[in-house]
Amino acid sequence: PPPGSAAPRTTILVEQPTLVGTLQTLRLPVIEADTRVTYLTGATWAEQPSKQFQRVLIDTFSRGQGIVALPATAIDARADKRLAGTLVEFGLDLRDPGHPQVRLRFDAVLTGPDRKLIGARRFDTVRPVASAEPDTVAEGLNAAANAMAADVAAWAGGI
Repeated sequence: PPPGSAAPRTTILVEQPTLVGTLQTLRLPVIEADTRVTYLTGATWAEQPSKQFQRVLIDTFSRGQGIVALPATAIDARADKRLAGTLVEFGLDLRDPGHPQVRLRFDAVLTGPDRKLIGARRFDTVRPVASAEPDTVAEGLNAAANAMAADVAAWAGGI
């Protein structure tokens, strides 16, 4: 670019992730055994985790240098890339009751302006939490979601 002009910025549209069945609720899932999922008593989402994670992704991209991130619903938005995916896990894991942890799994798909596949990747984040109390779990999920969003943004912005 000529001196004094800004470098062209990459634009990415971020779709609201799809959700597996256990996440299609405003309740927070708890994995108690490999074949048993319950929901955390006293904990509910203000909105589904897919909307929350989409917003965290957009905020994370927007803080990154040279990337403009918009929700995929932006009217007539033209973008260099489109990020979609599925939230597979977003909850509390109590399979080892003495060591509670939060788990997030996001299967990401990145496409170009012509919807041609650029890349696909699975992101997993596991963080220990001090207890299964709703406030403690919420803090753990927040930290894990921010860490995962940073990983996704680094990957999607770098390819």
